[in-house]
Amino acid sequence: MSLSSLSPAVDRYLPPGGLDGMLEARAALGSLVTALESVADPRRREARQYSLASMLALLVLATLAGCRSLRSAVAWAGDLAPAVVLGLGFGRGRLPVRSTLAGAMAGLDMAVVAEVMTAWLTDRLAATTGEGLVEEPLMHVAVDGKALRGARHDRRAKDGAPPMQLAVFAPDPGVVLATAEVDPRTGKGGEGAAVQVALDQVGSISGWVITGDAAHTTRATASYLRARGAHYVLAVKANRSLLQAEVAEIPWDQVPVTVRTSATLHGRVESRAYQVVEITTPAGVPGGGLSLPGARQAIRVTATRRHSAGGPASTTVLFYVTSLGPERATFAQIAHMIRTRWGIENRLHWIRDVVFDEDRHTTRRANTTRLWTLLRSTAISLIHLAGLPVTTTTQACYRQPERTFALVR
Repeated sequence: MSLSSLSPAVDRYLPPGGLDGMLEARAALGSLVTALESVADPRRREARQYSLASMLALLVLATLAGCRSLRSAVAWAGDLAPAVVLGLGFGRGRLPVRSTLAGAMAGLDMAVVAEVMTAWLTDRLAATTGEGLVEEPLMHVAVDGKALRGARHDRRAKDGAPPMQLAVFAPDPGVVLATAEVDPRTGKGGEGAAVQVALDQVGSISGWVITGDAAHTTRATASYLRARGAHYVLAVKANRSLLQAEVAEIPWDQVPVTVRTSATLHGRVESRAYQVVEITTPAGVPGGGLSLPGARQAIRVTATRRHSAGGPASTTVLFYVTSLGPERATFAQIAHMIRTRWGIENRLHWIRDVVFDEDRHTTRRANTTRLWTLLRSTAISLIHLAGLPVTTTTQACYRQPERTFALVR
């Protein structure tokens, strides 16, 4: 097929042989651009010189290449081949300048953009694994909030606190499934309400197992998860004094160790012993169940750490409760979820801070902060889905932009 028979209007903007490159770009970016086309464009009709979906797709590619600002994204895009620019949907092979991108992004409803992007990622995760995200097998999902330390755009925040965002994250393979803003006036305590806002974006969470720190160990969160068919494994600490007392009163010295694990990391050896007790007596009965709705089992984890080079060992005792009964998950599965819930720290938060330098991203507009947080999370998720290391992949995409196609195809 000749280029002129396909689209005479673009003939002058492509070098000889450029049609194949344009078609490759369109094939790779088709699902992403199509998904983003559902985002309403807030600009006046006469200001829509460039497609909003194309501009958002361009920023996704630029973030995959490690760009951290609109300025660096525009500079990187300037080196794209004309075929790629046309494949992105930019007519005449011309790219928007920084001010055009900034103006278009400023009026966006970022909650809608985030919902569209995470839904697209969820579909890709289902396609990659060959399974749905509900029912069998159980899917482990961690929740945690992160302060965006460089940003400041809410004068109501206590002591000039930075904005916070909560992520719903599947540690394996490492995909962000939903996000929600955390009210900076409440700090860490606001994460419980944000969890429900984030999970409300997901059609079904049946079969999900939510893990989180003690900030999420509340009656409201437990009731919400069970009502939607999800399970939980939640930490128990002093901020839930009644529940902590109930768990601590269990005669753990009479409970056998069900799982033992050992790992060497960062020059230290950590051994963990897991004890699990099924709660069979209803709550409210003297000597009966736990005060957290749906609690089926209590877990005690005794962690012993010692340096590989020797020296004294340190021991920490941790408590958890779960709505999973022994018929729904094995002891080994529960232990694995407790251990891997930290994946949200080292596979998401740490990468956003170290690779993308998020904590030094000094934004002052809420939409700008939300946009770049979403772009970073999307880029990290796409790279994890491909099973690639994040740092070297962003570097390779910066040098060879066409490598981004394989990540979004």
